[in-house]
Amino acid sequence: EISACLVGSEMCIRDRRPFAAGPLLKKPVMLIAAGPGPSGGAHALEATSTLMTLLGCPIVATIGVAGAHEKINEEGLIVDEMLAEQLRAGLAGFTK
Repeated sequence: EISACLVGSEMCIRDRRPFAAGPLLKKPVMLIAAGPGPSGGAHALEATSTLMTLLGCPIVATIGVAGAHEKINEEGLIVDEMLAEQLRAGLAGFTK
């Protein structure tokens, strides 16, 4: 089972009881944050990584996508080979 969470950089993450007992508890996760600027959503990744660790979720991969608009085309396809390789490597971590 793979669960994906998209977290905006301005979202405030809170540790609430229903969430802490929810479907992500102790599940492996790959964190991806995208942003138009050079940080690539680094603050969102840091906050989400901290929360997932507190929930006992092993983090398989953490990927920050700086300049996302240049790496993904209008059809939603990844055109940046380095990003594609990072994602493939992250997904491979779920089969270990």
